[in-house]
Amino acid sequence: DDAAGSELLRAALDAIGARVSAGSTDVRLPTETMVQLLRLELASRSRGVVDAGRSVAAPAWLQSVVDALAPKLGELSPSMLADLAKALAGSRVELGASLVEALQTAATAQATFLSPQEFGGIAMALAELGVLGREFLEAFDVEAVLARELPLAEVAGVVWPMAVAEVDSPIAWSLAASSIEACRKQFRSLPRREKALLYEALKLRANLEAPWAPGTAAAEICSDAAWHECWLERRSEVAPPSPFGDMVEGHLKELGMDFERGVEGEDGLYGMAFRFPKWNFVLDLLAHAPRHPASNRSRGALVLRHRTWAAAERSVLAVPDTMWEQIGERADVSGLEGAEAVQAARHAHQREWLKAKLLGIRREDLIKETDLQEDTVALLKDVQFGGAGGIGKDALKMLQDEPLLVRQRSAEKFVASIAKQGNIRNATAWLIGIIKKEQVAYAKQQEDEKLKRKQEWAAAVETRPAGGWKHEAGRPFAEAEIGLKVSGKVTNVLKTRVWADIGFVGDGTFKAKEGRFRVGDELLNLQIASVNVEKNVIECKVTMQTRVQRVGSEPNTQNAKAVAHAKSSAKAKARPRPQAPGGAAAAAAAAPGAAKAKARPR
Repeated sequence: DDAAGSELLRAALDAIGARVSAGSTDVRLPTETMVQLLRLELASRSRGVVDAGRSVAAPAWLQSVVDALAPKLGELSPSMLADLAKALAGSRVELGASLVEALQTAATAQATFLSPQEFGGIAMALAELGVLGREFLEAFDVEAVLARELPLAEVAGVVWPMAVAEVDSPIAWSLAASSIEACRKQFRSLPRREKALLYEALKLRANLEAPWAPGTAAAEICSDAAWHECWLERRSEVAPPSPFGDMVEGHLKELGMDFERGVEGEDGLYGMAFRFPKWNFVLDLLAHAPRHPASNRSRGALVLRHRTWAAAERSVLAVPDTMWEQIGERADVSGLEGAEAVQAARHAHQREWLKAKLLGIRREDLIKETDLQEDTVALLKDVQFGGAGGIGKDALKMLQDEPLLVRQRSAEKFVASIAKQGNIRNATAWLIGIIKKEQVAYAKQQEDEKLKRKQEWAAAVETRPAGGWKHEAGRPFAEAEIGLKVSGKVTNVLKTRVWADIGFVGDGTFKAKEGRFRVGDELLNLQIASVNVEKNVIECKVTMQTRVQRVGSEPNTQNAKAVAHAKSSAKAKARPRPQAPGGAAAAAAAAPGAAKAKARPR
């Protein structure tokens, strides 16, 4: 732990690394030796990282050890797996996800051999690394373990990972509550870290599902000030205040945003760096990097916090501290002289970036809240939603409720007016005014089209009968089948639309070249294309087999016979044919002309 010891360890590790890098030692070390070497290197390099939001890259030789170790983790004992998991969770060295994923696979395979303490250590580490899966918990059989008598510290090591992995089994949580109940005498001796973890998990469960029953140990923990104090200590470690808070507050004031700073959430767990009450929105400043360097996954503590806000239907913009410096460096400072001018340019660039992010999220929220159609969103893609000078919820909701034509015209005219007049002081009122004008224009258009349809119908060959076009003796529409061949008489023609009585309670209709059919034409072999029983519409189509007997012309023998045959066939199907006494033979003998046909010479 002292400086001399750290320097000696560093020198030894660098010497080993140099030999591995030089290839003088193939990475065929015993698996446990590689684990010990990895743990020492992670501890040594992480110790030198002062800034909690930063990480360090792994040296090439260490990555070689990691690549050689990952496929061999199944050879490790459960205790060695637990030690490795703990070392990875506390590391600030960037390793990638392969080793962590291999660790979870190996631990899942050995789950039945793990003690509750080993399981808790591995589960806790995987949860902090953001890779804990339910498969590991199920392989360990958490419910069976919680049914046993466990020390309270081991219960905490199981319950917090359950919260991170979103275990929703009522049985598992009920058994956890019973285990805690049986450990009341251990409350005072439980370490503060374990108290904080247990408090967070129980409080989170109560917020997201249902409060614990009054008088139970779980309920008492959630309401106890001393346990809450332990939680606040842990929160200050995993989510410390950002040093950029004052700078961000200045940006928000310059943008004229309505916000609150340093607000405790209604959940009783998490503090909000900035809350926007009108938007139900949280700006979360992250002093720690959101992704764990050893896994490149979102940290478990961060997942719990954001999940709680999402359950309260809050949108979240999470900004790591390291981002602000990167954003400032992107500013165009060419031609600027003096440190103050450069700093002002970077400050302005950070402010505009923040504005764009906040308004972008607000835009998505408004689209979701108003259920605005995609086509309308596309038309307004360059228009600000929400915020000062943006379109508000009332106008967007009104726009969403309008017919397609009104939406399109209103959106297009709004965009055109902005292009012509520039920024509009009250965009919400302006859009509402445009929508109202388009409503009037649309209503007039509908009336004009209705009048036009009436005039067109007046041009039909036949006027509507007093009793309508129904055929009381016809078959119901429900009996019409797509693909069925039908025949009947043309009842009306309007330009390219033809109607025919095809044997149902209402006419069938189809489109044809204007003038091809006349009222009274007999049609054979039309085909039903679609049926809408609710609207009483049968749509037919003309096929290659369709034949017509033209009204007012010389009979077409072939067509006339086909029509007559179709009608007689339909009648024959409708009623059974009577047979003469004596059966089919007698009926044949009784057929007119049968005997003469036999006697007639060729």
